[in-house]
Amino acid sequence: MDFKVFFFLLVLQFGDSSRNIYYDKGYQKKFPYYDRRRLEPNFNFSERLPHIMGVQFLANDVVIRTFPTEVNLFHENTEYTKNMSLELESSCGTSKSAFDEKDVVMLTLIEKDIDNATSKIVKSIEVDPLSVDFYPHNLTMKEFKALVQNEQMDYSTRFCRYYCDNEQWVHSINVSDIYQKYAKDECALYVSNNCTFVEPDVDYPRVMAEMEKMIRTLKYLRLFDFVSKSCNLWQLQKWVVLEMDNTTASLFPNLTLNHHFIANLIDSKGKRAATQIIDEYRIIPINRIE
Repeated sequence: MDFKVFFFLLVLQFGDSSRNIYYDKGYQKKFPYYDRRRLEPNFNFSERLPHIMGVQFLANDVVIRTFPTEVNLFHENTEYTKNMSLELESSCGTSKSAFDEKDVVMLTLIEKDIDNATSKIVKSIEVDPLSVDFYPHNLTMKEFKALVQNEQMDYSTRFCRYYCDNEQWVHSINVSDIYQKYAKDECALYVSNNCTFVEPDVDYPRVMAEMEKMIRTLKYLRLFDFVSKSCNLWQLQKWVVLEMDNTTASLFPNLTLNHHFIANLIDSKGKRAATQIIDEYRIIPINRIE
């Protein structure tokens, strides 16, 4: 509890934030932001497929939700993720990928005066730490398979797969003769085999579980500004979103552009603490929560 009091006081130094608040009356599921720019954490172990896929999803945000906890619980398959956990512990010192019941997550609403010179605390509430989601996008297995297969293809296979799917367009008058000849020659073997491509032998559920474990752990550590030579996260953005249900939103006054939220985060066991400005918030009707 000493941590809680200490970081509550730290809120004051963040009171003059000029970050905008985003108000969303609805809720729309979005496909995960798949960033092909490699963030290269410099692990001290050899990368496997889950790591290669995972670093391309690290641009996703962290979401603090105020919905009933049962909506947000993530169930980790520890049988699938045990190797990833060992790797992360060896390189990053921990494999913790979520807050637990003993941790503390507090939200504080700050109001900036009209003259923008001073700020004051309006209200603070404590949020269920289990509601913080470090991988908020629901990637379907079908979508994941397509991304893995594309990642494992060489240029020729990727090009010819596109050619087979769009052969009629390739042979249209809008495509140059040189391109048509190149495509025909490059993909002759695939075309002769009825455009049949050998799919990679991948245990997709296991790879996906390991990937999500890595993403959650690295984003958890990034939230606390973790720094290590063998777990380099400095390129990873720290964008935090608050999703409030109507009940929680009603605890605060009508929100305006002069308001912003700050989150105090305490990892009790790891003795870590952070104060994070909420970059954007959304108010989501409870009947839209699935």
